[in-house]
Amino acid sequence: MMLKHPFVMRFVEAYWENKSLVIVTEFCNRGDLSSWLTRNKTTASNHDRQRIFAQLADSIAYIHSCHVIHRDLKPPNILLNGPQYTVKLADFGVSRSVEEGGAAQTFCGTPLYMAPEVHRRVAYGPACDVFSLGCILHELATGRKPFNTVVELMDCKRKEATIPKWCKSLVDLMLKKNPEQRPLAEALLSNTPSMKKLYESAGAFEEVWARRRLRARPWPSDPRILRNVMSFILFVVPMD
Repeated sequence: MMLKHPFVMRFVEAYWENKSLVIVTEFCNRGDLSSWLTRNKTTASNHDRQRIFAQLADSIAYIHSCHVIHRDLKPPNILLNGPQYTVKLADFGVSRSVEEGGAAQTFCGTPLYMAPEVHRRVAYGPACDVFSLGCILHELATGRKPFNTVVELMDCKRKEATIPKWCKSLVDLMLKKNPEQRPLAEALLSNTPSMKKLYESAGAFEEVWARRRLRARPWPSDPRILRNVMSFILFVVPMD
């Protein structure tokens, strides 16, 4: 069973061609979030930034409800599609399926977006994605990464930046050094006061709320059967 969500890149098919494995996904015609940030660092409205974050948070809440942690959240792995720049979470190449309450230990990801516990090579869970999402939110809101070096990240000592009021408390919560002090991805959408206020702003999140009301959780009785099947990358792998 595959992940199915409007803000997660859709897997189409996989086949062999000339001794190469071809994986086909849906086409995204607006590039990735990294390029969007470069183009719109100073011109994008708060509404656009909030909308992208809400969709991304919804996609993370969804995969976590399916017992999947992404482990490599960063702007280049977030694709955009269509006239409304709809978020499509991509690149599940190092993602991991974990049972409820379980943990992973593999050192993987992109250093300046990886949670401190991953750098420390200790057991970690979905909270590592929340930390990475906090880094992305900081970048969305300010146009700058929160940390210059891994040392700063390990100590959670962010470089100075003016963070807008609409997301300051969220960034502070998500970038906590202790993973147990970070909110769940689900809480970002429903239980965090900052997010509730943000949702009330003019029409930013209708599609998120509508989808959450209709959403089913396609998770089998034994979550282990989905281990290591989350590779939704469009790529060609030489076999020789």
